[in-house]
Amino acid sequence: MGENIEKSEVKLTVGQRFLRLLLTLRRALIPIFVYLLWGMLFELLWALLLAVFAGAFPGTDFLRFLQENEGLFLMLAISLPSFFVLYRMYRRDCFWFQADTGERKPVPCPGCLLLTALGAASGFNILLQLSPLIRMFPSIVEVNAELAGSSLLLSLCYTVLAAPVVEELLFRGLLYRRLREGLPFLPAAVVSALLFGAMHANMVQFIYASVVGLLLAWIYERYGNLKAAVLFHAIGNLTGNLSGLFTSRELLAVFPAAGWIGAAGFLLLMAWGISGISRKVAPPVYRWRSLLEE
Repeated sequence: MGENIEKSEVKLTVGQRFLRLLLTLRRALIPIFVYLLWGMLFELLWALLLAVFAGAFPGTDFLRFLQENEGLFLMLAISLPSFFVLYRMYRRDCFWFQADTGERKPVPCPGCLLLTALGAASGFNILLQLSPLIRMFPSIVEVNAELAGSSLLLSLCYTVLAAPVVEELLFRGLLYRRLREGLPFLPAAVVSALLFGAMHANMVQFIYASVVGLLLAWIYERYGNLKAAVLFHAIGNLTGNLSGLFTSRELLAVFPAAGWIGAAGFLLLMAWGISGISRKVAPPVYRWRSLLEE
């Protein structure tokens, strides 16, 4: 993406480069702050709404259902309005930063994308289960227990539908894309991946999401549209949810060799998918639209 951007002939001084970097970071981080402020507002509104329901429907099944799925309801409540705010920002960015070849409607080579997502989600999940990280940072167990005790339909709606769309819009469509205005691929991918990991709020998910975030940045860079990243994210989340049912820590403790073989097989599947994408998907050419351009 960035390698194909038309570069100015004027050479910048060190001070100008540093100022440009600061302006790039400031612009890139604005959507993150918008999302966080929006989330804090809805968290307060949700607490107020839950208090109202507790007074109006004390001891009812409806109230218990709300309380048991409080986290998912809150995240879904944040996701819907956040989508419209972030999408408006994204569409405005798309006007100024566009592909010369036009927007790609279909996602090319979906089979390679599917293999990469399946291999990455399953392989990384098994490796995390085999590693000592869960013992070192047990907060992930509470997160998984909360999801396991929640409504399956709500959990799938959030993890497979809402989260991929909103998170890709925020972290790849806005944060990464704005970072790429002033940074090469690798620094922009690393910064966006680390912030993506940090938003998951526990160390195990931070490591997992940061690694996956690097892969998602490459997917977005390679395909040139957000649909591929959203599809990859949705497949990865669904695969992660399903693999957790069959690769529990207790089962892997009994058959660790099978776990290592399985992880290696899934990572080879991921590598095969990445190789296919590299060979079959040519990245689009981008250019800047001048502010003076009609």
